[in-house]
Amino acid sequence: MHTGVNPSPSPERWLFQSSIDLVDEALSLAHSNLADSEDAVHRIRVILKVLRSRQQLIRPFVHPNSYRSANQRIKSAADELAGRRDGDVLLKTYAKLLKKTSGKKTTKSMKALLPFLEEVKETSLEPIDWKTVKKRLDAEAAFWKRQSTNKAFEAESPIIRGLRLTYSKARKRFKKSYAEEDLYLFHDWRKWTKYVLFQLHFLESMGCEKLKKRIQALTKLSKLLGNHHDLHVYRQHIHQVSAKDFSSDQLARCDVRIRQNEKALENQCKVFARVGFKEKPSQFEAIIRKNWKSTYQLAKAANQSAG
Repeated sequence: MHTGVNPSPSPERWLFQSSIDLVDEALSLAHSNLADSEDAVHRIRVILKVLRSRQQLIRPFVHPNSYRSANQRIKSAADELAGRRDGDVLLKTYAKLLKKTSGKKTTKSMKALLPFLEEVKETSLEPIDWKTVKKRLDAEAAFWKRQSTNKAFEAESPIIRGLRLTYSKARKRFKKSYAEEDLYLFHDWRKWTKYVLFQLHFLESMGCEKLKKRIQALTKLSKLLGNHHDLHVYRQHIHQVSAKDFSSDQLARCDVRIRQNEKALENQCKVFARVGFKEKPSQFEAIIRKNWKSTYQLAKAANQSAG
């Protein structure tokens, strides 16, 4: 992530350039001999998430067709890399649950799952289609270069409008997830929480202050929601075990254990969500706009002085 005060008098230009830099980093990793390493795949996945959050940030000022294509492009590239993470997540989630069930009735049922999960892990190591990933990244680089000539981005307000829209969507999903107790909604909320977090990181890189408490809360919330989603992925995979390999009673016991852990995470998430999504969107925008205005003026003055 870029840190420090924006070196350009235009925050949008800094957004575009830093996004192009991120795409270049991802392309460099994809073309390297280390592309298949765990660290490289993880870093590219993180970059794709950041880029997707930035697409949301400028969404109000991008043609709908262009936005849809960009969003689908990032999703396609991410899907190519997702299998590697899922296989790793399965065994890590299994280890956490097994530790918590030690000495309990579900321990035997849990241990019966290991051979199946190890098989899934091996399957997840199938070759990544790097040609497709590189093609998507090349297109993403072109997208950000085109946006840098978009006349709509001539003041600091577009970024704040995009942030408010993302915050509003994330906050609605927070409320709805608990109201309807739908596991898919928690997964969707997780994605939008990450978008807000990455967007706030960008503002922080611009020199915006007074974001630390909110960023800390959303960082913790994002991690908890990630663990919650890992349990969902784990459940989906163990339900693929055939009846002859794993009895319905064993599966039911494992389901109970998984749901207990999900509920515990949901209770923890609520604590941090009340900090990260405390204000209504209009109040949140007012806070950010006030902070942004002072930061933007300081950055502009610094650049004029340096010039």
